[in-house]
Amino acid sequence: MFDLPVDSPESRREATRFRNNLIDMGFSMAQFSIYAKYTPTLSQTRFFLAAVKSAIPPYGGVRVLKVTDRQYSAMIRYENSYLSEPEQAPEQLSLFDAF
Repeated sequence: MFDLPVDSPESRREATRFRNNLIDMGFSMAQFSIYAKYTPTLSQTRFFLAAVKSAIPPYGGVRVLKVTDRQYSAMIRYENSYLSEPEQAPEQLSLFDAF
């Protein structure tokens, strides 16, 4: 989750660069300033945490929230006012495409 300033052309470029870095790392946009990525192992989580940290612009706020598989599967989700099934964790093989 992030809140980055966009009050100047340079800060907008930095915010766009950060979003593009997240997408290049295989994150998907949950909301405009909230991106998510499934990592099945702790070592992958650490790798991506370091990658995100190195991509953070000098100004603004970034928060990382780690959720276990069990917590994710218990998530309640609505779409268009209707209860929706939570997304399934991606297959292991599809994770290698992002590297």
